[in-house]
Amino acid sequence: MVFHEIMPNALTLMTDVFGNYVIQKFFEHGSSEQIRELADQLTGHVLTLSLQMYGCRVIQKAIEVVHLDQQTKMVTELDGQIMRCVRDQNGNHVIQKCIECVPEGEIRFIVSTFYDQVVTLSTHPYGCRVIQRVLEYCHDPKTQQIMMDEILQCVCMLAQDQYGNYVV
Repeated sequence: MVFHEIMPNALTLMTDVFGNYVIQKFFEHGSSEQIRELADQLTGHVLTLSLQMYGCRVIQKAIEVVHLDQQTKMVTELDGQIMRCVRDQNGNHVIQKCIECVPEGEIRFIVSTFYDQVVTLSTHPYGCRVIQRVLEYCHDPKTQQIMMDEILQCVCMLAQDQYGNYVV
């Protein structure tokens, strides 16, 4: 009953200080049909929600619980805007969640965006968190090699940096 009442206003609730919690709970405890229907509402709005204070929490929860096909659909909407999200106080959390929850093969376009940017991102307050997630969750030897090569080129500087030290 509640689900059918909130659905017409789901997008508005996702960016609301209190409403976002209701949507998150449906992602957590709703039926698989309700979760799929709610995730379909995100189509075309993933970037906007990712950059919004409360919407980013809904996107993170959705990425945690939806099936692979919907995860892939969601992360694809961020293509071309990865660096914008990484540098955003809200969006960086969404990128971190993508790295944690979406299979590596589906997010190669995200990780490859960081190539030649590892040191710059490592010295950024939000970027350093994203680089840490890549090091934790991406096990592809090529990715690991690229990331480590870039880190090792500036390891002394990074070790002394207020954010880079966490990456090291």
